[in-house]
Amino acid sequence: MTLSVNLDEDVDPLLADFLRAAGVDTLSTREAERDHQRISDENQLAYAASLGRAIFTHNVKDYRRLAVSWAVEGRQHAGVILSRQRPLGELLSRFRALASRYPDGMANVCDYL
Repeated sequence: MTLSVNLDEDVDPLLADFLRAAGVDTLSTREAERDHQRISDENQLAYAASLGRAIFTHNVKDYRRLAVSWAVEGRQHAGVILSRQRPLGELLSRFRALASRYPDGMANVCDYL
C-alpha cells in the first residue's frame, strides 16, 4: 500500500502497528506526542497535511465538516479517512481496499472505510 496516514487521537494506537505491518506508513497521535493536549480537529488536520499524511479518524461528523470547509476555502490536505469504530482486523481489511482505490494517494479526498 502507498498510503501515508496519521491516526487521530480517537483511534486505537495499536492500529498503527497493524498498518505498518501491512506496508502503510503510519504515525499515531501518541507517537507524534500530540495526544492528551486538547489539540483541535482543525489543527490535527493541518498537522497531518503538513506531513503529507491523510488523517484517519472515528470523529466522522467533525472531520467530514472540516473536509468540506477546506474544499470550499481551497485548502489542501493529503486526505481524510473516516470510519465508525470497528475491530482492528476489519479496519486493516478496509484500509487495504481503500489503498487499492487510491493508488496515487488521497490528496483532497474525503472517504469512508
